[in-house]
Amino acid sequence: MYRILAPTAILGYGFPIESFNKALQYELDLIAVDAGSMDAGPYYLGSGSHYVGDTALERDLSIMIQGAISQDCPLIIGSAGFAGSRPQFDQVVSKVKKILQQQHTCAKLATIPSDLDASQLARLLDALVPLGTMPKLEHNRLRRSKLVAQMGIEPIIAALEAGAQFIICGRCYDPAIFAADPIRKGYPSGTAFHAAKILECGAIACEPGSGSDCLIAELDLDGNTVFYPTNAQRKATVKSIAAHTLYEKSSPDVFHMPGGILTIRDTRFYQVNERKAGFAGSKIIRRPYSLKIEGSCAVGERVVSLIPLKRDHTVDGSISVYGRNAVEIFEESESMPE
Repeated sequence: MYRILAPTAILGYGFPIESFNKALQYELDLIAVDAGSMDAGPYYLGSGSHYVGDTALERDLSIMIQGAISQDCPLIIGSAGFAGSRPQFDQVVSKVKKILQQQHTCAKLATIPSDLDASQLARLLDALVPLGTMPKLEHNRLRRSKLVAQMGIEPIIAALEAGAQFIICGRCYDPAIFAADPIRKGYPSGTAFHAAKILECGAIACEPGSGSDCLIAELDLDGNTVFYPTNAQRKATVKSIAAHTLYEKSSPDVFHMPGGILTIRDTRFYQVNERKAGFAGSKIIRRPYSLKIEGSCAVGERVVSLIPLKRDHTVDGSISVYGRNAVEIFEESESMPE
């Protein structure tokens, strides 16, 4: 059996420490967390900004690193810095190094950046295939773009084979960080990738769902996977894991990924008990290897304008007050229970 912990949907979203500590009562083979998304649009890739604050980021990292050390298992982070590009990626690496030093550990750290230079793609421009209804990429737009390639499991496996316990990836196919190690150890690829697809958003795949809580998956060599949350207020059901299988997907039964397609046409979902559910029968269909490339370039400026309106309510007879009474004053004597 191979046991994976997904602490949260996005690094920095947080999770109850009680849920994480409960997970540490099991013998974990892997802790992994996705740190990025393109849901928020191209701004974070283009600007080099983080999506979550430093305090939230450092809090999650500290707890996960300490957990991986105590379990003597790998910790793999995908799409570090949210967009998975520099300088956000380098900032996450710096934070991890600092925490490892504070923990007085000599564990091996691997970093896998994913940034591309436009000149690397210029000669391949005619071979690039637009996704969906996007227009064909032009040289002028390419030269002005900040680019990342969405890696698969191969560089992660290479880092694990080299002995790395802590692995920080740039832009990454979200499930790859969960699937790489079990595939490396001989677990069926279809099982691993399907399990990873459900794990990538943590306890969102539960009832009630939450992107800020923990989910565990247990894989076996026969192709079965069972899921359960560590928070007693949540449960994994056939409905919740099947629904999350379809999350953010345009097709209900085939999912494209680097190097192939995951098909669930023969997958069987089943309930184990009140809080555990699983599946079996997912398969991988191999295809010529391809990578998704994401890019962002400036097309304008974002501006926020404040336009004062004439009002009777003024301070010192000249300046209008915005937001007065928008937040109620907390009255301890009236609000606190006896």
